[in-house]
Amino acid sequence: ALLFCVIYVVIRIVLQRSSTGLAASLAGLAALVAMGLLLAAVQIVPYAEFLPQASATGGDDAPTTLRVADFVVAYLPRFLGRALGIWTAEGVLRHARVIRLLYVGLAQVLLLSVWFSVRSFVAVPQRRRVEALLWTVTLMTGLAMAAGRALDHVPLLRELGAQHLLAANSLALALVAAAAAHEWLLLNAEQCWRAVRRLAVYLPLLLVLGGVAAVAHQHVPRIDAPALWLQAAKSGVLLAGLLVLLAATLLRPSHRLLGYGLAAMTWVSLATAWTPGLRYVDPRLVFPDTPLVQAVRSAGGRLGGSDRLAQWPLAAELIPQVYAPSGVMLRRQEEFVNRLEEDPLLLRHAGAQALLLTREDIQGAFAPVRPMLSIDRVFPSGAVLFSDLDSMPRAWLAYEWVTSIDDTAPDNRLDPSNITPRLPSVEGAGAPPADSSGARGKAEIALASATRVTVSVDTPKPCLLVLSDTFYPGWKAEVDGKEAPIYPVDGMFRGVPVEAGTHQVDFYYVPQSVRIGLYISLIAAGIVLIELRRVFWRAYY
Repeated sequence: ALLFCVIYVVIRIVLQRSSTGLAASLAGLAALVAMGLLLAAVQIVPYAEFLPQASATGGDDAPTTLRVADFVVAYLPRFLGRALGIWTAEGVLRHARVIRLLYVGLAQVLLLSVWFSVRSFVAVPQRRRVEALLWTVTLMTGLAMAAGRALDHVPLLRELGAQHLLAANSLALALVAAAAAHEWLLLNAEQCWRAVRRLAVYLPLLLVLGGVAAVAHQHVPRIDAPALWLQAAKSGVLLAGLLVLLAATLLRPSHRLLGYGLAAMTWVSLATAWTPGLRYVDPRLVFPDTPLVQAVRSAGGRLGGSDRLAQWPLAAELIPQVYAPSGVMLRRQEEFVNRLEEDPLLLRHAGAQALLLTREDIQGAFAPVRPMLSIDRVFPSGAVLFSDLDSMPRAWLAYEWVTSIDDTAPDNRLDPSNITPRLPSVEGAGAPPADSSGARGKAEIALASATRVTVSVDTPKPCLLVLSDTFYPGWKAEVDGKEAPIYPVDGMFRGVPVEAGTHQVDFYYVPQSVRIGLYISLIAAGIVLIELRRVFWRAYY
């Protein structure tokens, strides 16, 4: 969005053939960008907190290179169907979702011909504003066509995909369409006649371009696309509606008629293109309850195994797992997962009481620990579900541990080489001393949600309550209502010191970053409302 605005300001200055006002324009743009960032602080501040913690972020990093033939979707938005991607003749996967961003509404596209029919009658300042928008849309679309190729060698721009570069086009072309409709209503009799003659040239030319794009795209497989004649009929109805609106307002100009008419056309156009209505599908068809899923669910607890589980989104089946298939990983998680590859017994500290392994896993990294596991079920695919009776539950009490920090690390983080399955490693100075003698207690989870976990502890001597959930800023702990420190255990879990006796330990997520960001956003919103009130008061009173 910032790139779009900067290009627009520069083009405005170029069209004016003068640098007068450039400094004021850029200062105004900077002020608006700053206000926008402040309004979004409730999202930006927590994200800024997350970035130093993150190791890798997931996302759709497969670039889509646009082609001239792809512009057929500006006229026939369902031309490619609903497929998430289309295969080209060269065997390259191209994402249809990105290509469909070229569709901004048929009314907006057709009103481009109206703009070029009336532009010579438009006041120079307005014409420069509108055509600066058109040039900006053209350049951004050109950059989108170069995404994944030329932009790979440009700093910052290499981070942008076609979906980012096309995002602002819809709003810009909507403003151009509104300006074209407004200027149409301001024509006098002579100007009307000249504009209609030009429209008789520009509108067919626009339709011919769409037809050429459709012909050029005929070789693309459209598996789930509606019939071409049906799509053309829908577009034809919208075109006829626009011509009726233009004819009616030519005879009797009416901002209300043209405004409501174009709004209705836009709604119909976008609704038929994107079909936002939800269709009911039986959940059992989307997430079939297979014997494998039933067995894994009945095993209970958290599921572990090799990193192959990272490719299986078990969260949809409401099955907790050690590996996250989202593609987002914290640095702490990455260090722990890397240690898992060297010593799979660390899964015991992660609360993985059930292990799903393939034959390759059993013969590979898990071969040394195979005698410690009991077979629950063997599946026809070759996968085996094991139980590890020595695995720790999600909440457990530690009476022996080692305190370890990496003095060479800038933040005194735990040295990953000290993460071993023998004893949990507690990170940071100030952790309580260990006591391995005598009897041991028990811990049970009484309440668990995404932002709160309550654990009941009964212990005959001081210990460390370990909750095998991710350590992250914003998590707080209370022991019997009194705030207690949380120490990272094994680099990524939460540990709270507990004295002898019966206690209730509450973990709750109260991120300071969200609170700070929310306050900033509310203050910025108040400033915007005050400024809007001042602007409207000056305009109408």
